Amino acid sequence: MIGLSIASTLAEHGAEPVGPFVRLSDAVAGCEQQLDGAILDLILGHEPSTEIARLLRQRKIPFILMTAHDHEMIPAELDHAPRLSKPFEEAVLLDACKSAFA
Repeated sequence: MIGLSIASTLAEHGAEPVGPFVRLSDAVAGCEQQLDGAILDLILGHEPSTEIARLLRQRKIPFILMTAHDHEMIPAELDHAPRLSKPFEEAVLLDACKSAFA
């Protein structure tokens, strides 16, 4: 539900979302598309999304990490990523996207 809400909000502000993806395999396939940026949930389904983060980095696609977990739960390799802490307001989402994907 959160992914659909984010996609809808971004579409209302001129973006062309290609997700959300609820399974890791779908997200991997989504990384093959032309992307300007991504919003990546720390846990996708029941799996950590570190593989997706690696793919995005390899393709030099900026991403925002979205999570409800405490800082200590975030893998070190994702610690540098801009972060959205769930829950968040629409204005926070839009500001984060403008900063990360400008």
